[in-house]
Amino acid sequence: TLTEQGVQISRTSRWLNAASATLSPTQIADIQALPFVKKITPVNGYSKPASITEGCDTITDVDLYTRQLSMIGLDELHESGFTGKGVTIAVFDNGFNRVDQMDGFTHIFQEGRMIATRDFVDGDDDVYEDCFSTGACRHGTHVLSTIAGVVENEFMGAAPDANFILLRTEDDASETSQEEDNWVAAAEYADSLGADIFSTSLGYLTYDGNIGSYSSGDLDGNTAAITLAGDIASEKGIIVVNSAGNRGANGLM
Repeated sequence: TLTEQGVQISRTSRWLNAASATLSPTQIADIQALPFVKKITPVNGYSKPASITEGCDTITDVDLYTRQLSMIGLDELHESGFTGKGVTIAVFDNGFNRVDQMDGFTHIFQEGRMIATRDFVDGDDDVYEDCFSTGACRHGTHVLSTIAGVVENEFMGAAPDANFILLRTEDDASETSQEEDNWVAAAEYADSLGADIFSTSLGYLTYDGNIGSYSSGDLDGNTAAITLAGDIASEKGIIVVNSAGNRGANGLM
């Protein structure tokens, strides 16, 4: 086994039949020669100076309560009683800053519908950390608000009565294939908790230093680690929802 070779394993994937580890050049050669190893692929990291993001702009004078529901017919679904009750949604993102403190999410905690949280970047369960001090940002908070937020007479999310698993897989300080590794680990964890839906507002194409970046030809549904894991999740009956990316005329990512 790998451990018998003195390898310190970071994480394993049952779905991909894979393991992640930190290896020396000698260990790479030795492990590549093992009969049960098909291939070795780098899980890259990259360091760059941290930056500080100023406060976010706010939207004013918009009737969000009715507009954001009616745009896609959610108001009619809510009137028919479809509000996410009994469904478990796993949200993959870059952090969920202050979700545990905001009034709009209080109902989730009071009703015991926050099933679990896990930070696959820092290796702990705190996904609510401050954006500026740790790099765990607020995009997940924004996404969760559109799904679950409730502010009486002002705002209601798409599925406010669902159960939730919050998973930080994205490190704002860098863009590397390590985050795909995080995503696969988070997917298997969410599956073990009975997630029905994966909601991911993340995409991977180019990486820092161009280390491990994908070409357009790689986006064939059979190459990227998170694509392979997403296929397995779908085969298990999980609905996998992913953002298409904000690349405009450059096409879908």
